[in-house]
Amino acid sequence: RCQAFYEREHYIFDNSPDLDGLTGIRCALSGTSRLQQPDFDGTLKIGKDFEFHAVVNGDPTAFLKEHGIDRPFITFHRGNDVAYGGDAVKLWPLGSYVSLIRMVKEKYPDYLTVQIGVSRERCPHMDGVDIDLVGQTTMEDVKGMMMYSSLHVDAEGGFVLLRRCLMGGQSVVLFGPTSKRLYAYDGNINITRD
Repeated sequence: RCQAFYEREHYIFDNSPDLDGLTGIRCALSGTSRLQQPDFDGTLKIGKDFEFHAVVNGDPTAFLKEHGIDRPFITFHRGNDVAYGGDAVKLWPLGSYVSLIRMVKEKYPDYLTVQIGVSRERCPHMDGVDIDLVGQTTMEDVKGMMMYSSLHVDAEGGFVLLRRCLMGGQSVVLFGPTSKRLYAYDGNINITRD
């Protein structure tokens, strides 16, 4: 079935990721979400409420203690796929994140603000965060933070999905031009410019 699908749709695979928008349009036309894309012929029976449960290896609280995360915390991430380096159009402006962090700290002074990300080149420093862990985490560290943070603030992307797979709780997802209808998960606070 996969081979037959590839033979019919090879232009999508041969031009990835440039045709990701086309696959999104196809999902929108068929009434499915990004989560359902692997179920291209309905065999897997993946509904919009499908849950995949990721596993955290080791003791995630050890990393938190080691970095002084000893009270409730909110994680912030502003980065994008390596294929779209720099300030991708889907990213909320850095200054807006800084303003949000300032407001969060004023309203919720008992919470730590923690910045995460792959590298400084892809995730510029957010002034005002209490703890900056950009480039200092393994995937297992990030999984622990996604499980235990009180809230996660991010653009639509991998950390939002990871948090969902860990049953870590709600995320605030700041959408750029990406379709909320296609990429949003129920239960998150999904914000678009409209």
